[in-house]
Amino acid sequence: MLIEVAGVPGAGKTTLCHALSQRMADAQMVFRSVKHYGGQTPAGHHTPRFVVNNPEAALLHRYIRFTRQNPELERLWTEAFEEAPVRHLLFSMMAGYYQSAVDLAPFDELVFQDEGFLTYAVAIFYESGSISDVTRFMEAAPSVDAVIYMHSTADLAFQRAIDRGDGSARSRRGTIRKHGDFETFERRVAMTDAAVAVCEARRVPVIRLNAESDPDELCDSLLPQLRSLLDEAIVRDLAGDPRDAVDAA
Repeated sequence: MLIEVAGVPGAGKTTLCHALSQRMADAQMVFRSVKHYGGQTPAGHHTPRFVVNNPEAALLHRYIRFTRQNPELERLWTEAFEEAPVRHLLFSMMAGYYQSAVDLAPFDELVFQDEGFLTYAVAIFYESGSISDVTRFMEAAPSVDAVIYMHSTADLAFQRAIDRGDGSARSRRGTIRKHGDFETFERRVAMTDAAVAVCEARRVPVIRLNAESDPDELCDSLLPQLRSLLDEAIVRDLAGDPRDAVDAA
């Protein structure tokens, strides 16, 4: 079962994943977290010898497999960023992350993808794109089995992003260059809300969490919901339900 953890920078995605990983390990739940494309191929999965222990080759291999299965998404991306090679690199990374997670899903009960298509789409379109651009991209993007949405106000996320630094003016400027100013965070939140709405329209279960809440308290409420989703996914898989996004991918 493939689950994307989504939210703007500073919402607490990674903090939640760390806390949740410990809770799930204590509960003896099988899971995997995917954030980087290297070293994520499970034993027993067919992989060409030339990509083993070669992260760059593995990324290219997964990117080619992904684009063969999602030609419409690649076409939309190419049209939007034809003259932006850095954007094409980001797309290849997104594809690699997703394909890596899909490859792992049959071998683990739960696979969490921190920074999946939803988060990346907002990160790429917030500067020069619009909500309609994000919506169109998400409508063409491959689906996941569920989304955990760390919902945050722009004020909270922006302040947390700033607080990650050492408090100096130089650190603050560096954070703003990387993630944007307060108005940028407001656009990010609006775009993320729109992207989540697309997931809901596609019948993807969305678990909304309040970013202001304590991570341990969030885990307490989240674990039963994850168990329920996993049970439902197993039933759908046995029944051959087409909503099983991982099998369809």
